[in-house]
Amino acid sequence: MKKTLHRLVASLLVAVLFVSAVRVPVYADEVEEETVVTEEPETPGKKKSKISELVPGYIPAPNEDKYESISEEQAADELFAASERFYISPEAARIPSRDQGSFGSCWAFGTMAAVEMSALRNKVKLSDGSTAGNKINLSELHLAYFVGKSNEPYNPIGGFEGDRNSREDDNFLNGGNPDNAAHLLANWIGAADENRYPYVNDPSLANTEIARENGVDDAVHLKGYYTADPCKAPSAVKNLIHDYGAVAALYWVPDGDDDMGFSFYKDLYSKENNCYYVPKEHLNNHVIAIVGWDDDFPKENFAYSEKPEGDGAWLIRNSWEAGNYVTPNGELTGNEPELNSYFWLSYYDKTLVNICYAFEMESTDRYEHNYQYDGCVITDLISGPVKFANIFTATDEPQLLSAVSFNTHTANLDYKIDVYKGVSEGQPESGTRAMATQEGKTTYSGEYTIELTDPVELEPGESFSVVITVPEGADMAVEMSIDYNFVTTAHTEGNRSLCLDGDVWKTANEYKNTDQYGDFRIKAFTNWSAPVTSVSLQSKMNVKVGKTCAIKPTIKPACAGDKSVTWSSSDESVAYVKYVGKTPTLVAVAKGEADITVTTNDGGFTAVCHVTVTDETDLKLIPGEVRRLNVNEDGTYVSGVQWSVIASPGNCVSVTNGVVTAKNLPKGTSYGKAIVKAAFRDETFTYNITVDGTAHENVPITEGGKKTQITAPKTITLNMGTNGKATISIPAMLKDRAANICYETETEGVCSVVNTTQSGNASKAEFEITPVGAGATYIRWSLTDEKGNETSAYTKVIVKKPVTEIRISKMSTLDVGVGEWLQVKLTGDNTDPKAPVFSVKGKGIKVSKTGHVVATAPGAKGTITVKSGKASSSIDVAASTPEKYMLLKQTSITVTKPKSGVRTARIIIASPKKDQPKVDWSIYSTDLGVTVNENGVVSVSSEAKPGLYEIVATPSDAGSGYNEATCELVVK
Repeated sequence: MKKTLHRLVASLLVAVLFVSAVRVPVYADEVEEETVVTEEPETPGKKKSKISELVPGYIPAPNEDKYESISEEQAADELFAASERFYISPEAARIPSRDQGSFGSCWAFGTMAAVEMSALRNKVKLSDGSTAGNKINLSELHLAYFVGKSNEPYNPIGGFEGDRNSREDDNFLNGGNPDNAAHLLANWIGAADENRYPYVNDPSLANTEIARENGVDDAVHLKGYYTADPCKAPSAVKNLIHDYGAVAALYWVPDGDDDMGFSFYKDLYSKENNCYYVPKEHLNNHVIAIVGWDDDFPKENFAYSEKPEGDGAWLIRNSWEAGNYVTPNGELTGNEPELNSYFWLSYYDKTLVNICYAFEMESTDRYEHNYQYDGCVITDLISGPVKFANIFTATDEPQLLSAVSFNTHTANLDYKIDVYKGVSEGQPESGTRAMATQEGKTTYSGEYTIELTDPVELEPGESFSVVITVPEGADMAVEMSIDYNFVTTAHTEGNRSLCLDGDVWKTANEYKNTDQYGDFRIKAFTNWSAPVTSVSLQSKMNVKVGKTCAIKPTIKPACAGDKSVTWSSSDESVAYVKYVGKTPTLVAVAKGEADITVTTNDGGFTAVCHVTVTDETDLKLIPGEVRRLNVNEDGTYVSGVQWSVIASPGNCVSVTNGVVTAKNLPKGTSYGKAIVKAAFRDETFTYNITVDGTAHENVPITEGGKKTQITAPKTITLNMGTNGKATISIPAMLKDRAANICYETETEGVCSVVNTTQSGNASKAEFEITPVGAGATYIRWSLTDEKGNETSAYTKVIVKKPVTEIRISKMSTLDVGVGEWLQVKLTGDNTDPKAPVFSVKGKGIKVSKTGHVVATAPGAKGTITVKSGKASSSIDVAASTPEKYMLLKQTSITVTKPKSGVRTARIIIASPKKDQPKVDWSIYSTDLGVTVNENGVVSVSSEAKPGLYEIVATPSDAGSGYNEATCELVVK
């Protein structure tokens, strides 16, 4: 059978209508007392028309009449084609009509028709991996069961505890409405595959039982639903049909109890033109789907003598016959193609209710988790507060907060979204602002899922809040407890769902002084297998030849599903990366430079680290950096070392007591070179130092010819154990994005950064800088505007690490008169250029400024203390008890070398005072500028090298029984 709908005149009509209006279910074997028979006589050879049962169906939802519709003028401005006066949804030609049978489930069929067509229109991927196609068939049974069956809704991550939905008589097929259905679908419940939960027109269907956990067995998920008034804003409804394939709507048909005196076939329905019009207002009782329109459908086509006010009709898809189609050209196909499946309803029908629902669907794998508390399908409205918030707790895995949703009955709503982390109960704006405020504007009233421009990383178990700011007086949805012919229990706990009353956060019940409410309809959607968005490495590394160290890429977001990477080196003969277990490790092969590149397998993002491989005497510093140069490999402190510098430019480094400081380079100079020499007695050590003065300039954003930029402190100098703070100033145009300041350090192991606070007006953000190790690095701060333009600023961080521990090697018993230098190890980087301070307590023991210890009396005892900064250590020393001994009068002398000529000093034997032995004088040095003669006279010439020397007096008669005696000589 094939018929044309567009301005048709022809067709046969099924005999009896299947309506949804009375309150008692009647099945096929119980219809004698409640049937309506057509006035049309049977025609020989014609198929006998179907007699349908009158059953309950549509039950009004509280506040569904309070959805504000976009105005006709606004809708017309948005209309996709103002000249498109005739339109039929192509999806109606691809998805056959369904039959609700003997149950009051028209609302589920009207809703599912709109859901299926939306999924098909937008090619949504189904949970089985396929894309929604012509065979898409979602289960009206599944939807009806979980709306009406007495059950606590299920969410795998919790949140619905204590919430309950049920029909008073616990018959889930005795009625409902698209509003309840929309709220259930928003909970990720009620959109399952028909093959898994088949709808069968049989009385046994009323006894169906489905496990509560199977409520989340969805084939698709609801992204949002949007409402409009088909009477006052038909252009808005047309937009919705065009965008989503269909809308669910409400109207009235005679139900046998009250036909308002109309003859159905004579007054209301035109068989010839397959169109329907009720000229008087009446409570609606049936849910259908609108799938098209004809602005030029003649008002004369309608049956009633009093014609509609004007031309125009909606194309209605009914649910009283299965297997029929309508083509985009307006043709009907199938066995019962007319009123039972499709018909025209006048724009001016007086029972067409002032609301219809469009559904936007998306794939079930779009998000992993739906954080929500609003398990009840009945909604009330709260207006007055300008802020509404829910506080959630993240599950036990890192994840990315990717989107949030809210429900409003206000159209054209200006909104703001804020997210906070680490919040306290009852205080949604406590903790740390996790993203810049995101602003937007809705079009229709309904439920909106808003993807976050800057997704927020959540740590396991972390508390976070979603705060929605709206204009004063906006109607925001809250779940409610109610008991009429549909019963809900809305449960809430603690202070998790709140609105701002003045400056006090209150629950909905506290705000309205009632116990009727549960939680606001605000949800949060996360992914724990998000795609990679970026990768970074420290920009520079200095490594010694033969050394290995971990090199760790930072992949964002932290909850990225695939964090695998590949590594490459620009010169593997210098450095390359290998895996030690699961740890990527940098191997320094030979002196030189190489670029190490990491590439993510997901997305192909790259980052580069410039590696400089040096030998033990090479060092690369940045201006202001302070490092200690160790003469001994084990880090033992060595006094008396003569330090000298040859540098270009000449002032690029300075050295004091073995601590080298890199200086600022002259303007226009990027690098400085220096050779530092350490001379100790007959040994010389050489260090090759590069000062990297590469410019780090602030980068502004240019907007309309004007430049604006963030600013940061130029230099922060810290000592280990003492944190510092960096305050970043944010220009006015970037205040809304202040929470998104990014930072990276050029050199790992120097400091760490933590975001601490942000000023209320977002003009400043404060970061805590924690020292990690001695050295210096640059921190790059950056902020991006909405257009992707980036401004950056640099802070140089210098970390000094004083001595934290002093270790003194234990000395054996001292021979009287014979000096020894203490072996002192200063643990820590020791970037304090001051030399350790030596002191002694006890008679008969002397210690010099350089740590030279001499016992001056037999059996003497003392305690020697070494201090460096706040660290100190002590050891006890003791002298031997020889029968006779020799001692020099001076145990330490200092001679400043002259500019020319020679300077002398005499060393005298102090004991024994009688019978002094003849001695031979010597000096432990090959330096020709320092000599001692046979009388103990030390000569220091202008050619002498500054440093430590030891003068030794040795008895000429080895059998005299006297010891040798020593004196420390310090040449300056």
